[in-house]
Amino acid sequence: MNLWVKGYCQGILALGLGMLLASCQTPTRPQPRAEVKTQVERLHQRALVRVQQRDYRKALEDWTEALRLWPEGINFYYNRAWVQMQLANYAAALEDLNRAIALDPTSAPAFNQRGIVHAQLGKPGAARADWDEALRLDPKLVEAYVNRGAATSLAGDHQRALADLNRALALDPESGAALQQKGRVLVRLQDYRPAVSLFTQAIRLTPTEPALYADRGRAYRALGRVQDARADLDQAAQLYQAQKNQAAYDQIQAELKALSS
Repeated sequence: MNLWVKGYCQGILALGLGMLLASCQTPTRPQPRAEVKTQVERLHQRALVRVQQRDYRKALEDWTEALRLWPEGINFYYNRAWVQMQLANYAAALEDLNRAIALDPTSAPAFNQRGIVHAQLGKPGAARADWDEALRLDPKLVEAYVNRGAATSLAGDHQRALADLNRALALDPESGAALQQKGRVLVRLQDYRPAVSLFTQAIRLTPTEPALYADRGRAYRALGRVQDARADLDQAAQLYQAQKNQAAYDQIQAELKALSS
């Protein structure tokens, strides 16, 4: 993994559940026969429940079966790609998103999601092209501004990144992802106090997201507020442990140990 990909993986907020398409229907496409529609709707709804339960492999099976029954189900390709990303199956996710875009080349969310996959595969140029296209199709797509801004900052252009993130926040002042990514840009600029404020706002919106506590804890550490840093890193560790994210938990424990030395 090259440094850009490593930084992107660590720096960008993972796709949240809100990125899944809840409907199995695509109004502009032919719909399945009534009996097939009933089957694929049942599979789709079960897959959504399984995602909530973090049973990604079972969700993958459900959307795969739905696509076998209805190969033109664009939203199933989109959602299956999301699950593949949670399982780090980026090549498979790319195949699904390419198929979704081939079926509907006007889908801004599909281009946005494919941009993330390209970034994870170490293709920043292709990622930026996808986010640019997503925003051409939908100039109000907050997630695309967030993703492009996060990647731009990691490439070293912090002012351009801030322009994207400020645009995202103008469209949605309660975008936790935009607040977090802007906070991270400010940390890179060593502007720690406003970064803490942004992370705090994001925590109010998503109090169970461990990465937010980790980010704020690191900003506190940079400000010399060791007790506040320890409290936030402890909270991040507990949440990562609850999620069974061992790698992230171990990273936070290492940071806590360094904080105590």
